[in-house]
Amino acid sequence: MVKIYAKVINEEKNPGTELFEKINKLVQLETVDKVEIDFSTISTIPSIYFLNSIGKLVEKYGLDFIKEKIIISNYNNQMAGAINLAINLAIEKRKNNKYMLISTNGYGISTKIIEQCNNPKEILQNEFDENTPEEGLEENYAEISFVNDFNAMLYRNGEDVLVWQMVKI
Repeated sequence: MVKIYAKVINEEKNPGTELFEKINKLVQLETVDKVEIDFSTISTIPSIYFLNSIGKLVEKYGLDFIKEKIIISNYNNQMAGAINLAINLAIEKRKNNKYMLISTNGYGISTKIIEQCNNPKEILQNEFDENTPEEGLEENYAEISFVNDFNAMLYRNGEDVLVWQMVKI
């Protein structure tokens, strides 16, 4: 177990980000089974600190992972309320990142559920790139093929057209 003493850094643009980054690195190490965050050195702390640290950890890893890996100690009642709020907001945000990828090649339609998606365009770009011929696209097909935030269309040649759409569920 690794113990971290939380601190407020006055110059920090987004309070709590440094704590998030430290913990994020630690939980990825195989040698670290748990991380304890000790708030005994802080008497008052802005609520945004918890959104940018604990909240982001919950967003990234989920609540079960946090329960298993993180111990929060020596916090006061004001901090407890802010921690609770940060966790609940992160859980809601995490729920709202579920998408369905719908795709067609003109002959059939397929769907795939993506449980956690922060960037639908990235998913579409990956699909587009994976299906682009190695030799690339002819100029006229490259001009009409596209990827945007929620849709993509790939004209592989004069006959094969692939279409994708990301739908929030």
